[in-house]
Amino acid sequence: MVPTIQFWSLDDITERRAALLQEARASIEELRSRNAAFILEPEKQAILRELDDLDYLAAGVRSS
Repeated sequence: MVPTIQFWSLDDITERRAALLQEARASIEELRSRNAAFILEPEKQAILRELDDLDYLAAGVRSS
């Protein structure tokens, strides 16, 4: 398998994050709360993981 490298700008990250939150129809706080209570659906768990990844990437973009 060949790895794929993607370069994301802060605007790309912001747009993707907004799209995920719209898809989830919930705020990040609500997703995290449901996840902590073990009542978050698997599809929304995947969205939450991607949101966390995007937040991590955004922190790296802002610090560079």
